[in-house]
Amino acid sequence: MKIRLGTRGSALALKQTELVMSHLQEAYQQKVDQQSSDPPNTSILPNEPLELECVIIETKGDRDQTTPLSQIGGQGLFIKEIEQALFDKRIDLAVHSLKDMPARLPQGLILGGTIKRENPFDYLITKEAVSLDNLPPKLIIGTGSPRRRVELKRFFSCLGIEVVFENIRGNIDTRLKKLDTKDENNQDNKDGSYENKLDGIVLAQAGIHRLDLKKEYPHLNFIPLDYKEMIPAPCQGILGLEIREEDEALFRLLASIQDHKATLQARLERAYLKGTQGSCHMAIGGYLDLSKDLNLTFYSLLGDEHGQTAHRETLNLGNIHDLDLVQNEQQMKFLEDQLIHHGRHMVKKLKPQTRGFVALVGAGPGDVELITVKGMRYLSEADVIAYDYLSGKALLDLAPTYAEKIYVGKKAGDHTMTQENINALLIEKALLGLKVVRLKGGDPYVFGRGSEEALALKEAGVDYDVVPGITSAIGGLTYAGIPITHRGLSTSFHVMTGHLSKSGVPMDYEALTKAGGTCVILMGIGQAKAIAEGFLNAGKSAKTPVAIIYHATTPQQATVSIRLDELSTAVDNHESRSGLIVIGEVAGFHHQLANLEAKPLFGKKLLLTLPTPEVKNEVGSSDKDKTTNRAKLLQHLKDQGAEVVEMPMISHKILSPDLEYFTKDWFSGLGAIIFTSPFGVTCFFKALQAHNRDLRILAGPSIISIGTSTTKVLKDHGILPDYMPEKFTTKELLDLIQNKMDRQQLSQGICFYRSKLGNTEIIKALSEKTQVTDVHLYEVLPTKTKVGLQEEGYDGVVFTSRSAVEAFMAINIEDYRQMSRSIPAYSIGPMTTEALKENQWSLIHEARIHTYQGIYETIMEETK
Repeated sequence: MKIRLGTRGSALALKQTELVMSHLQEAYQQKVDQQSSDPPNTSILPNEPLELECVIIETKGDRDQTTPLSQIGGQGLFIKEIEQALFDKRIDLAVHSLKDMPARLPQGLILGGTIKRENPFDYLITKEAVSLDNLPPKLIIGTGSPRRRVELKRFFSCLGIEVVFENIRGNIDTRLKKLDTKDENNQDNKDGSYENKLDGIVLAQAGIHRLDLKKEYPHLNFIPLDYKEMIPAPCQGILGLEIREEDEALFRLLASIQDHKATLQARLERAYLKGTQGSCHMAIGGYLDLSKDLNLTFYSLLGDEHGQTAHRETLNLGNIHDLDLVQNEQQMKFLEDQLIHHGRHMVKKLKPQTRGFVALVGAGPGDVELITVKGMRYLSEADVIAYDYLSGKALLDLAPTYAEKIYVGKKAGDHTMTQENINALLIEKALLGLKVVRLKGGDPYVFGRGSEEALALKEAGVDYDVVPGITSAIGGLTYAGIPITHRGLSTSFHVMTGHLSKSGVPMDYEALTKAGGTCVILMGIGQAKAIAEGFLNAGKSAKTPVAIIYHATTPQQATVSIRLDELSTAVDNHESRSGLIVIGEVAGFHHQLANLEAKPLFGKKLLLTLPTPEVKNEVGSSDKDKTTNRAKLLQHLKDQGAEVVEMPMISHKILSPDLEYFTKDWFSGLGAIIFTSPFGVTCFFKALQAHNRDLRILAGPSIISIGTSTTKVLKDHGILPDYMPEKFTTKELLDLIQNKMDRQQLSQGICFYRSKLGNTEIIKALSEKTQVTDVHLYEVLPTKTKVGLQEEGYDGVVFTSRSAVEAFMAINIEDYRQMSRSIPAYSIGPMTTEALKENQWSLIHEARIHTYQGIYETIMEETK
């Protein structure tokens, strides 16, 4: 039996996985020994040794080690990629810190119990103070956790201690080293700035104990904090063992290593978390204490995101009969309900004036850009989004990263949630004081059951708004070049659903035929034969133009033009595509006014291997109103009708260069600074800001920019570069430096601020002319992203870096490698082209202008 365990690559994550593997090996051997004495044919485990494999998976939280967790996603930030590996069956068991997991798991995944809990509380780790009794009157504490901040603020204020907090991220050892630093940067620097000195940091005791780190830092003081000083995060110190729901054999094996006390605490603490609907922006603490006589006491904390208001409560839950959760399942469910209600109570106590709100938002017919401005605003403010099958999942990217996204879609034969349960969900979330968006395909009130949801909200006393959307009955026709009305041909229109009502009453074909005009039937593909017969039997002309529009307003749109008497045979009995039927004279306009399907790139499917979106490597700003060159390329291709599939091959990990490369003395002694990429510029200015520097510190050295995109980002930061070579080649850069820089500048040296994987030939060549320093601001890493490929389904692959080419070709799947022999590659420039040639890519189109705009122009020229 082989079990692949997925985990992050940190020392703590690997240690935790090692603990689980040890427990599994021991339990498996016990079961095998037990089965050997059982009667024949009763074994439940395979007759083979247990093989355990640790699979390291990088998460978004691992890639960005500088941004506070509350700004990049918070809870769930360290688990999504691992859960995807479970779905993809690349691993069988995911090992998480349970405190990092949201209260709701994705459908199809479950928790399989847990091993014994480590100490759930925190340490205050200090350089000087040895206990809480001898703390100085002012402290600078490193922590980004809202919970830890609000608890320390409360506790220290009682002691008359002033506390200042500094954001600090990184793994446990990194944070300890930041506290344990021996440099003297805590004094006034020569350029007049002041570096804050950390007096202490706060870390979970569980991680310190599991890695046995106390002995690594004997000169630091580890002061324990129990629930009186700081209530821990729900499930802190507990491991979450997540598996696929169908893996029954693994579930049984995990049950054999389950610690009943830890599982009890996990279930009840997660029930409280579920009740709070907590996000990373809130200060949430929850700890279930069990006395020796099994009396349960729950300590809870809930504070706002600003740390201004927080509430603590103690809840006595009485006794539990014993720790056999199977025998006590009924009592467990009762206790879980109690704690869910307690969480809701804490939310109402924290926000007594806050009322929930639901927006029923029409998402439009499929093209995400057809949503209204008002709908976009509600999405951008949402705490919770309940979305449909037809509502355009790309719209979810407009929501805050912390928003809870719940799929409630319904399509033929597959209803994830009944309408009554959807109504209840909206009401439940709103009563918690949350902003809820019900995102519905088309218009909420056009066959969308939006009115039923509005009535339920009104009856429950919940405030709501309805945002109209473009219905496919109009928008879908427009994209197919069919006007729903046309003077002289059709002065009215009728919109119907192809589904028969529950009463079994069919459409009144005679009335519709007599009324004339345009008939649009939504959700009628499966009823095409009955619809055709109904109209023909009612006397409608067999020659009446008909259009069937599949996947309206999307790159997969397909329009079939026929006559009414051909409709019954035009739709295959096994047709699975969503579509609408247009009956009337206006359907004949499709060939004259075809819109989407007439665009030059319609029908073309392009695979883009651009860096991950969070990199924002063209503008480097988190301002959502700015449009990156990357986004412009995507938009241009979509505007021309292309179907664009994104498969980021690389991501960027921001590094932390030494402080010495950001001091006034350093810059004043340089002859020139060279920036080689837009993202390098972004990282540079982030580092300046982190070290409390501004633009004045750059007075002195010349600034050289490589590429127009890099120059643009420099200008966005208020810097006009002195020089920009026409091409980024060793010869061009050498010629520029020799011709433009004087002897004094050359004698002072040059500093590159760039990627860790930058071109080393340039460094070697320049080192023969002057002193060269290479400062690494970020690292380019391959991603684990893959999309399912059908070679014949793609018309081109776009590459914007050598790293992306190498990561793509490193994927050991024949479908990917076959693409290099039959599908054109679009390259941004010479270095990318060189990498494609090294990998024997057969057809390469290199952009004449080495920018994203240049790639777009090349694609347009080559696909004519």
